Amino acid sequence: NRHAFVAELVDDRRDLPNAIAMNSAIFNSARLIGPSMAGILVAAIGEGLCFLINAVSFLAVIVSLKAMRMKKRRKPAKIEKGDVKKELIEGFHYTFGHKTMRLILIHFALVSMLGTSFSVLLPVIARDILRGDATLLGFLTGAMGCGALISAVFMARRHRVQGLEKLAGFASTLFGLALITLALSRQAAVSVGTMVLVGMGMIAQMVTSNTYLHLTVDDDKRARVMAFYLLAYFASMPLGSLLTGSLAEVIGAHPKVLSEPAPA
Repeated sequence: NRHAFVAELVDDRRDLPNAIAMNSAIFNSARLIGPSMAGILVAAIGEGLCFLINAVSFLAVIVSLKAMRMKKRRKPAKIEKGDVKKELIEGFHYTFGHKTMRLILIHFALVSMLGTSFSVLLPVIARDILRGDATLLGFLTGAMGCGALISAVFMARRHRVQGLEKLAGFASTLFGLALITLALSRQAAVSVGTMVLVGMGMIAQMVTSNTYLHLTVDDDKRARVMAFYLLAYFASMPLGSLLTGSLAEVIGAHPKVLSEPAPA
């Protein structure tokens, strides 16, 4: 559970907000920047060498793990049979019994399901709406990656906990408005520019949710709370993609078809 592990790497607790924001920013922005870089590499050197580069890149992860020097901690007592279920139930009550945590997770799950899943329609938008090709799709995803990187740097530089709730609301609003603009746009340049804002809003919303949960949870409950956070994303994202694809099949990928009869 890498997200819960971050707090153990920081000696000075005053640096914890910055470390958590940086970890979340790297985790989420890499999901956007990585595919953009992969698309460029596939076009330049082919799929085979991409797999080789990907395999070699794991060496950096192994070296980083080996370089870590952790303080010795007292080993927890051996978990008896039935304790796992008990701890899971306690974690659920702890997470959803806290009003702000509950709202943050619900908000995060809804944004992931109804907003983040838009990416499944990007190829359709690039080809059918903007009349472009794979190059335009690369520009769209690349622009989103640039926005994600800008947002990641901004969030990683924050040291204060105050104002995270408002920032999460602002980021979600920016994300939603940018998606509406993308849906209405028929100009490639406008769509590419809008994708920068999409990336900024999406990453900022994810990072603020992650950071707030980390900073408000008790240390002994952190792993369980972060498990619910990841569940909110990994469960809602596929459902949102299925919903988005199904709706696009019925009403089309562009809002203009809402005024037309649905296809038989």
